[in-house]
Amino acid sequence: MYNFCTLFDRNYLYKGLTLYFSLLKNCDNFHIWILCADELTFCLVKKMDLTNVSLIKIEDFENKKLLKVKKERTVTEYSWTLASSLCWYMLNKINDGEMITYLDADMYFFNSPDIIFEEIGDSSIAIVEHRLKGVRKKLEKYVGKYNVAWVSFRKDDDGLKASRWWKDKVLEWCGAYFSNGKIGDQHYLNDWTTRFKKVCVIKHEGADVAPWNINNCKIRVNNGIFISDVPLIFYHFHNFLLINNNKYISSTSYHIPFEAKKYIYKPYFLEIQKVINLIHAIDKDFNFGFKKRKIKRVIASLLFSCRFFDYLYINYNRYALKKTYK
Repeated sequence: MYNFCTLFDRNYLYKGLTLYFSLLKNCDNFHIWILCADELTFCLVKKMDLTNVSLIKIEDFENKKLLKVKKERTVTEYSWTLASSLCWYMLNKINDGEMITYLDADMYFFNSPDIIFEEIGDSSIAIVEHRLKGVRKKLEKYVGKYNVAWVSFRKDDDGLKASRWWKDKVLEWCGAYFSNGKIGDQHYLNDWTTRFKKVCVIKHEGADVAPWNINNCKIRVNNGIFISDVPLIFYHFHNFLLINNNKYISSTSYHIPFEAKKYIYKPYFLEIQKVINLIHAIDKDFNFGFKKRKIKRVIASLLFSCRFFDYLYINYNRYALKKTYK
């Protein structure tokens, strides 16, 4: 059985549940623990009585250290903080030798993760790269080499050591700004292949396909979606904006190719619509998770439809990040 964990609040409820249903569709044997970051999320998901799901109330999860940093951090920073603590929490719940895998809530599985776990094998730790190429590769020093979207730890000496180290470091500092050459929780992963033993860097090109690497991918559709001739396993819908029940913006800061919009984004939105209907059947007044269709977001999405603008933005962003990087 695969053990997964994730976390989300009312604003990510639609996305988090869509992730769950994608696992239910594509994974035969799994269990997922969901850290509900607010009471409303916990109550709504509990009413759904989902298969293969265990819920964690935020009040039962938070300890003195978390509550202390919660006062000092933004909502985004605290969400990043919770991920590493959740992994450590879950390692103390599963059996020796088992593995827990953290998943970001804004992901969707298009195929079974079996092939990824086969690659991980008996490794104690598994992480995935951003896979930045071309001009975007120059951003790696600022955003980190690895993406905290899929992070696995086995309950053995090496996995426990790595998870505890990450949790402690993130509790020390997890800002949404640059300080001492790092930002958030991702830079801590940069040296894991040398800091810890038995680390698997997932190489399957269908894992963690995302807005920042989709332009480097050749998309092919033939009884499924293929990325560079391998099946798309899961896509990371970072920067995906829900406007209302019937409208969305693929991204306001990345160029998304037409093929990706047609074969990846549109099917994802159709699945989210199903979840929206499920939630509204339970609570017709629930109205979280949507972004206002501000003119600047519309303009940004139109500008990023041109790949050359994406190129200009990357270079501008690199310049801006360089000024703040220490």
